[in-house]
Amino acid sequence: MAKRKPRRVKSKTFNYEVAGRRRHPGSHRWIHAMIGLALIAVATGIGYVWERNQLLAVGADLVKARRATAALEQERIQFEAKLSELKEPNRIRRELGARGIHLRPPSPDQIVYLTEPKPLTFAGEGEPRRPLGQKLWNSIVLGER
Repeated sequence: MAKRKPRRVKSKTFNYEVAGRRRHPGSHRWIHAMIGLALIAVATGIGYVWERNQLLAVGADLVKARRATAALEQERIQFEAKLSELKEPNRIRRELGARGIHLRPPSPDQIVYLTEPKPLTFAGEGEPRRPLGQKLWNSIVLGER
């Protein structure tokens, strides 16, 4: 590279020459690296704060859901107690008697006993199962059904 010519600087008190500085390409790389590292640090901090905020929000939602579940469970217990009270036979008899409806147990000839039907079976269920290819071969070639 050719030498640069020094430039002249004039001031009120001094008159001197300043040598021309040679600038190398990439001499400011460290500044770019520091800016990049600072941006990465800021992005990481923002990401951490956002994630923490999301975690706290999910925790709050979980607490609300657990409280709602406990309230619904308590309500279910109350409804089951009320249902068992309403199904009580003595209470039903008293209620019907108050309305003028008198019920008595059925006589033996009024009781009908039902038998449970046999489960359904498919046709040919007793014979051994054969692969589909064997069934097709027998039906096409041998003419079986």
